[in-house]
Amino acid sequence: MRRVVFAVDDVEDTVARVHRHGAELAGEITRFGVIRSAAPRSPGGHHRPLAGQPR
Repeated sequence: MRRVVFAVDDVEDTVARVHRHGAELAGEITRFGVIRSAAPRSPGGHHRPLAGQPR
């Protein structure tokens, strides 16, 4: 199974911005080494995984 993960400069800021457009965070913002990741869920129920380095 292939997965697309969107690279962003600031995970927290991006999650806040998509939340204002109706997305909800599925789980928590997590850290894997130096990478932070999150999986916002769109209003239609689709997950849009994000990853980026911490600020």
